[in-house]
Amino acid sequence: MLEKKYYNTQKPSMAFTHGIHPVLEAIQSGKEIEKILIRRGLKNESTTEIFKSCLERNIPIQEVPEEKLNRVTLKPHQGIIAFLGLIEYQNIENIVPLLFEEGKTPLLV
Repeated sequence: MLEKKYYNTQKPSMAFTHGIHPVLEAIQSGKEIEKILIRRGLKNESTTEIFKSCLERNIPIQEVPEEKLNRVTLKPHQGIIAFLGLIEYQNIENIVPLLFEEGKTPLLV
């Protein structure tokens, strides 16, 4: 008898953080950020710092209407949402020496 296998074909839900200070902290801590949505017209000292940090790190920013932000989350977002990457990328220069230190032989394809 054949065993039936079911696979989840849905995409994993994208993780995000919201609020000015949590988004700024995520950027500064080096988290992998896919993109940032910011409410059109939102300008203050913190958002200026966010724009500057995103420019330095090549993180895309989209200015959107508040309705779009509300479709992502109903929680208080303060006009900003950052979509976090589900995969954290590493430089190969960091991984190979770490594997050798652990006594493992790296296989590169």
